[in-house]
Amino acid sequence: MKKQRLIRIMASIVVLLCLATFSGCGHESVSLADNVDSERHDDKIDRKYRSPEAKAILSALQADNQISSKLNLTENTKTEAMIEYLVVSMKDVDVSECPAKFCNAYSEHIAAWQRVLRIVHEYSDDIPTVQEWLKVTALHGTEPRTDLEREVFAAFDDVDSTFEICKSIAAEYDIKRSEFDPKD
Repeated sequence: MKKQRLIRIMASIVVLLCLATFSGCGHESVSLADNVDSERHDDKIDRKYRSPEAKAILSALQADNQISSKLNLTENTKTEAMIEYLVVSMKDVDVSECPAKFCNAYSEHIAAWQRVLRIVHEYSDDIPTVQEWLKVTALHGTEPRTDLEREVFAAFDDVDSTFEICKSIAAEYDIKRSEFDPKD
């Protein structure tokens, strides 16, 4: 009796496995292209249901990106006026709904730009226009030869590193750079 019962159970399991194999366990077969579309759809859903903090960070980073895209740079644009515009505009970016960690990082980023503004003000006779500024900043990454270059390079390193922190915090909230910087 036990042997017959065991045989029936085994036969049932085999039948179930065969049915599952042929029917795909109730799931349709999916191609790789379907996976890509599904991922895009999932991304849209994820964005729709983001936390308020993530939405606030994304909004702040998009506003920050708009600031630089609105700059109307010509060779004769006054360097100090350009940097001052950046700093003032960045202070107007609404981070009130962002998590404290992002607010602090963005404040540090603004402070880094304020250091750049201080340097530009201090050396306004040496780098009065964007044309001269571009000559100095084009050397960034090379060995600084003058105090001006040393200070400018250090200030730009601060700007870069503080913005990297902002981006890494955004990444913690699953925000992709392409969402706030369309050039990427």
